[in-house]
Amino acid sequence: MGIDLRITKDGRKVAIQTETKDKKSYWVRIPKKWWLESLKGLNAIERSILIDLRVYANPEGFCYPSLRRVSADLEISFNTTRKYLKILEKKGHIKIVITRRGNWKKWTYKMTQI
Repeated sequence: MGIDLRITKDGRKVAIQTETKDKKSYWVRIPKKWWLESLKGLNAIERSILIDLRVYANPEGFCYPSLRRVSADLEISFNTTRKYLKILEKKGHIKIVITRRGNWKKWTYKMTQI
């Protein structure tokens, strides 16, 4: 699994390809303005996490991947993923809502700049 960043021939969009276990590919278009403005000043891990969340986001900016899913997509540890998600929240790029039901937690993310 991984993310492949590519700039299209017209130079206006950046596409992301993720691969799943069944080897299907999915593409997401990212506007150049978002790429240049929203990701400016972020380190590589923060950018990767924000882009991965964008892959899962609906048109309103909400996404629901688990921490395990995000860490598996980016091949980074669970704790590193949690650490950088909290950093992105402090920087104002996302809002995290954690819902608890007994021992079960569900993380919901709202992208503030979509």
